[in-house]
Amino acid sequence: MTSRRNTIQKDLVRNTVYEMRRHVTANEVYEFVKEFCPTIGKGTVYRNLDILVEEGNLRKVEVPDGPNRFDLTSGQICMMALLKQQRKKVSLSLQQNLEQ
Repeated sequence: MTSRRNTIQKDLVRNTVYEMRRHVTANEVYEFVKEFCPTIGKGTVYRNLDILVEEGNLRKVEVPDGPNRFDLTSGQICMMALLKQQRKKVSLSLQQNLEQ
């Protein structure tokens, strides 16, 4: 895990992933950041995502049939996603039992 200097762009990318609160693609991060910083380049966003992964601040989730996704390494986002998924499963299970 290598630590590099903090830049405004890197902070902006990290904060964007945090604010979006889901597994995001690099392009989604770029589109979101571009609203606040229209002069930022796509390469800058992609490079900073890779740096943040290398530093351990973000996690890259490789998706076989689609673009890679990024999320925070804290696990909070994943836990929220799992809880939502479990709630849907329970809801579907209850609905199926009621229909029988």
